[in-house]
Amino acid sequence: MSLQIDKVFQHLHTEQSNVGANPAKEDKKQYYPKPTKPAQLEILPRLVEPNGNGFLDAGEEGKLILSLKNIGQGDAYQLNISVTPETDISEVGISEVAQIEHLVAGAVENIEIPISATENVLSRQIRLRIDVSEANGFDLDPPAYVTFNTKSLVPPDLTIADFGINDQSGNGKIEPREIVEITARIQNQGEGDAREVTAELQPGENVFITQDSKNSFMLGDIVAGQYKDIVFSVFTNTKASGVPITIALKEKRGRYDKTIPLNLPFNKQQKRSTELVVEGKETPRQSAHEIPSLAIDIEKNIPETKEHNRNAVALIIAISDYANPNIPKVEYAKRDAEVLREYLVKTLGYDEKNILPTNSDELMTFATMRTYIKSKLASYLRNDGSSDLFVYYTGHGAPNTSTNEPFFVPYDCDPNFVSSDNAYNMNEFYADIANLKARSKIVVIDACFSGQDGSGRTLVKNASPALLKVNNALLAGENSVLFQSSSADQVSNWYPEKKHAMFTYFFLKGIQGAADASHVGMITAEQLETYINDPNEGLPYYSNREFQRPQKAVVSGNLKQVIVKLKGE
Repeated sequence: MSLQIDKVFQHLHTEQSNVGANPAKEDKKQYYPKPTKPAQLEILPRLVEPNGNGFLDAGEEGKLILSLKNIGQGDAYQLNISVTPETDISEVGISEVAQIEHLVAGAVENIEIPISATENVLSRQIRLRIDVSEANGFDLDPPAYVTFNTKSLVPPDLTIADFGINDQSGNGKIEPREIVEITARIQNQGEGDAREVTAELQPGENVFITQDSKNSFMLGDIVAGQYKDIVFSVFTNTKASGVPITIALKEKRGRYDKTIPLNLPFNKQQKRSTELVVEGKETPRQSAHEIPSLAIDIEKNIPETKEHNRNAVALIIAISDYANPNIPKVEYAKRDAEVLREYLVKTLGYDEKNILPTNSDELMTFATMRTYIKSKLASYLRNDGSSDLFVYYTGHGAPNTSTNEPFFVPYDCDPNFVSSDNAYNMNEFYADIANLKARSKIVVIDACFSGQDGSGRTLVKNASPALLKVNNALLAGENSVLFQSSSADQVSNWYPEKKHAMFTYFFLKGIQGAADASHVGMITAEQLETYINDPNEGLPYYSNREFQRPQKAVVSGNLKQVIVKLKGE
């Protein structure tokens, strides 16, 4: 169904326009000025949802944010926005938005559309088409699209994972008439999040809660594997034979409520509150940061430079997991990015505040990637062109099977359906970087466009990687160098033994010092290429040995450009 916006807006005052208007008529279309300059609309849609996992979960309420900008020279009037689902959204609700009356040239209007999923929603991909019509015919062309995934309900499992006491006598035993402080550890041992959890104490016969103790607790959301403690104090009379207490755990949706008894006997040694533990619960979720192991050689002894390149700016795009759960994970992407960030700071002298995104866990959606390349990078670079620029991408790449153009695949895109509507065209990506004003540009791409992932699994059906069309505008400048992990028809392999992508491993190993064959403390792009592509010790050898697949890095641009000056130069 089409969610055409039908709300009536207040028209412009007739004294502002009244061009050819007849006040006696009710036709509101006559109350906008005729254009003197063209308007041009651009829109960037994105989904914001509460828990930040990138999915619109069952029962979750989020927002579809549309950043509508008039990039033309003239004003735009009477903007009607329509959101048209291209897939069934019977279990997803989208609210209407008000019509925009007037958008001046250069202005941006952020429109928030509430969006929600029912408890019965299934895990699948939702694609919405966004059209904007304008009174003078300056419509949004082409239309915008936003693709996201819903996630079916995964139940939580609330339990009391452990408990401990602090007793007045200090002997670790509960005795009649003794005030005892009890700590109970509430854990969600399920795979889904628990929402708005409360805990209420229900003391048994002859058990009393002290006056200064709480008997109910607001615990908020408890995500999978997380625990929260509650602390309360009780005592008994002389008729009690133990301390029976029930803890009622209630969750927002009601169906996951639990009532759990704590039967604490008298005169039996109990665990102290300071000795509480909680058992780990394996869940499908990935931790926010994969902590690198010190056993990996490139993660130890990272060289530290004496110089600090405070004007240098870097962008690290690392996409490990994708919104569509059917898309294979990019192994080691997060780890590659975290270690590379260390090299940029310690070895290349970058200021940590100049390495984007500042939140390394930010989801790299199509809109987010474009915003960084087209807007944010330019705002960080010095206006006089004195900044050095470093851009790194690791994630899936994919060819468009109709046009044979290569695309970087953002978080919210399916590799089988890449187009300029939902993925970053490689030619556009390189052209955008070429347009940035910087003293030097180093671009490192660890992704393949052969239609396979780093393990050799098929990612894109009917791909013809040998026919990929690349027009690399980036290399037109003398100050640019581009490192690509493989040629168009090759797989960019992972390196499980080293827990990194294979190309990134050799790239970092090279700037760690291995590529400095002449020991002069300086490594050029040419030296780094020679080291990475060494047929006996480099990427081609280990790719063939480990996987019986060819892989050779492609390095182009200014090969004399210095990549790193090592400590002690």
